[in-house]
Amino acid sequence: MLRSKAFNLLKSIHLMAGQPNLAYKGIHPVTASHGHRPHRSVAYRQRYKTGAGSAGGRTLSAPQTKAMSEQELPGLLILDIGGTYGVQENIVALLKKHFCLITMKEFIENKKEMSKKIQSVFVFECRPTVDQELLESLPNLKVIGNSGVGVDHLNLKMISNFGVKVTNTPHAVADSTADIGMALMLASARRLVEEERRRNMAVGAHYCEKMEDLLQQSDFVMLVVNLTPETHKMIGKKELGLMKPTATLINIGRGALIDQDALVEALQNNIIRAAALDVTYPEPLPRDHPLLKLNNIIITPHIGTATVQAVQMMAEEAIANMLAVLNGQPIPSEVFPK
Repeated sequence: MLRSKAFNLLKSIHLMAGQPNLAYKGIHPVTASHGHRPHRSVAYRQRYKTGAGSAGGRTLSAPQTKAMSEQELPGLLILDIGGTYGVQENIVALLKKHFCLITMKEFIENKKEMSKKIQSVFVFECRPTVDQELLESLPNLKVIGNSGVGVDHLNLKMISNFGVKVTNTPHAVADSTADIGMALMLASARRLVEEERRRNMAVGAHYCEKMEDLLQQSDFVMLVVNLTPETHKMIGKKELGLMKPTATLINIGRGALIDQDALVEALQNNIIRAAALDVTYPEPLPRDHPLLKLNNIIITPHIGTATVQAVQMMAEEAIANMLAVLNGQPIPSEVFPK
């Protein structure tokens, strides 16, 4: 719910920033329901429909379509088709339904003829550059269509002096812009970039055949195993004594994988530097447990799978397993006794 509200807020801010008239009028052209991803209304989607049988954002009637097909399509200046800076092929296909495309190369090679045909300029990724020289060479230019919201690369006052309109696309990019805003906000809050840089400093890893070797060589020992008779208290006084005095023990498996009395002693006597436990035995620990009195340990209340998505997926899998049993079908995740 909180993320949904934040997403909607970012989207609204972006729409208003991209279209000041909406901010002034207090108009929000997007409908949304709380707790779900915003969806544009049917009327909105129809209004901004493009493709065959449409132009200028409104559906054309049969006579209008016929009239347009009988007339020469208006010339549209673009930088290029494809390549590093050109317009992408799929966008070109859309443009060709409504315009006669003229590249900058074609325009430069035949300015006298092409300058009279061009009525629009399509600015894609800030190209082509719209300067005074270009404006002076296009006597029939009526509009510059900017693909994007920001228009800081366009001299709006100069363009207006030539009687040319400028448009942008705040609705088309509202969702994606809100997405990246949320992603960057969460990444910075969780310090993901710092963590990625730290991980990239790693020089590699190698397999240790014997557990004793692993314990002696590792700076971090993480337990990610099931609790079985073989793994019960697999980390005890002996194993802790093999670890580096600068090492950290992490347990995200089950609490009984570690001899907690031995862990208390190791932490109190600096046999290892620290421990981080998402699981303990019992859960929760008694308030007077010795582990809770130590400064060199982190204990979280078994929250490794406590995310909305994980909880939902676990429920779905459990339901699938139960239904499979009830319907006499193969069981997706069956657990067999030892």
